[in-house]
Amino acid sequence: MGRTIGITASRSASAKRGVAANLAAVAALDERWGCVAVVDTDPASCDVGDRFGTLRPRRLEWPRLTAVPCSPAIRADRAQARIVAAQADHDLVVIDLPLRAGGPGPALDSGLVDRLDRLVVVTDGSVDDLDATRRHLGLLAELTRRGRLDARLTVEIAVTGPDAADEATRGDVARRVGVATVAAVPQWWGSAPANFGFGPTLGFPALDAALLALVADLVPEPRRALGLASISR
Repeated sequence: MGRTIGITASRSASAKRGVAANLAAVAALDERWGCVAVVDTDPASCDVGDRFGTLRPRRLEWPRLTAVPCSPAIRADRAQARIVAAQADHDLVVIDLPLRAGGPGPALDSGLVDRLDRLVVVTDGSVDDLDATRRHLGLLAELTRRGRLDARLTVEIAVTGPDAADEATRGDVARRVGVATVAAVPQWWGSAPANFGFGPTLGFPALDAALLALVADLVPEPRRALGLASISR
């Protein structure tokens, strides 16, 4: 079964938008992580299908990954079945989760987090978003204590936005939400024209490097111990 990373946010959908798709794309360009899939389970955004230009599950030629989109009408059982299928056939699976995944919410959230090895909660660093993130983390911790979430699940925090790479910003986020370390994902919005697919949006070295570092942190023992592939977007 492939290792599975879930991407969610506590308040702002824009904070996590594109993170799952970009994370999977960068991992797919590096052979160490083997066969990669990105699965959309967020019917509110349907981001994966838009970014990869597909309305159905499809294996892409470049980046070489499997993109599994969803529709606004997707059912919980269908979303979970797609995750299970992707885990069976891929070495690394990245899941675009609904907001506040793991906490109280729509039925679609139920059980999705239990299928993860790592959960990444993305924040935009704003005061309101950080407050929501802190409450979300507290709820996840409480659910773990009650045995409703697997205690082996590791939760990570990532901040995205124009100041994400600033060490002081990451330190402030860590203090506000009560965690030791925070990953950084630079903002890429507005860096290229809107498009369906990755062609012109790939090629930002700072973003590539940050996402590759995040993958390496989330999956410290990749399936293949090969050298880094050249990252070009």
